[in-house]
Parts: sequence; C-alpha cells; structure tokens
Amino acid sequence: MPSDFPDDFPRSRYESILKRAKRLAQSVTEQVRLLQESERSYLSGRETAVLLDAPYRRFDMQTARDLADVFIRSRQTAWEQADPTVAVVATEKLNLRDEQEVRRIVADAGYIGVEKDEMIRRVSALIVGQVEALDDDQPVDAGGG
Repeated sequence: MPSDFPDDFPRSRYESILKRAKRLAQSVTEQVRLLQESERSYLSGRETAVLLDAPYRRFDMQTARDLADVFIRSRQTAWEQADPTVAVVATEKLNLRDEQEVRRIVADAGYIGVEKDEMIRRVSALIVGQVEALDDDQPVDAGGG
C-alpha cells in the first residue's frame, strides 16, 4: 500500500478500490478509443455510428437528409448494376432490399422506438423524391410566351 494511506486502513479495502479504479480507467480508455474511431470513420466518409452509453446518443443524431445521403452512397454500386428508377417512380416507394438498408442505417444512427419509425418514413420519402426528381426529364417552362 502507498505510504499516504493510514496504517490501520484495511488492505482488502485498498485492493478493492484499486480494482474498481483500474476497471474505470479501462472503461474510459475504451470510450475514448470508440470516439476517436468514430471521428476517423466520419472524417473518412464512412458514416458508421458508434453508439456509446444512451445519455450521449442524442447529441450526435444525424438528420434525415444526412441519412438519405448515407443510403445513396451505400447503395450506389447496387443501383449502378440494376437501376431501380422505373420501379421507384412507378410505385413511389423503395423495394424491400432498399427499405431494409434504410432501416439498418436509421438504427445504426441511434434512433429507437417511435423516432426510428418516423425517421425511416422521412428518409424513405427523401430518397424516393430524389429518385423521382433525377428521373424527371420534362422541360421547365421559363414563363415566356
């Protein structure tokens, strides 16, 4: 035991405090590592959600637009191979695989419960709207006449 502890301080109590302090230090170190990893992955363009303890989730929530952008990047290769535009425009909704990807992205962003369901609807609507807008080849009337 260190010399600054009283002589009558129980050694078992000291060892118990020391063990708890080591566990706390490991936990803090792990939290810092996860935050650094999250920051690196975000800055490198990979939007991966690293969810820490629940009280901290609300400060780093992504918007529906952010999540729609993540979805577009994640499905870009698949959409280049099999263009879903016709189906999305005709049905005004995403296919099952795309809907599952939206659910995964929203869940990874930390949304839960009612907020998760609402965010899934918003993100899906944004994506459908974006696909429809990109498919729109109608000329714009400039108001001449």
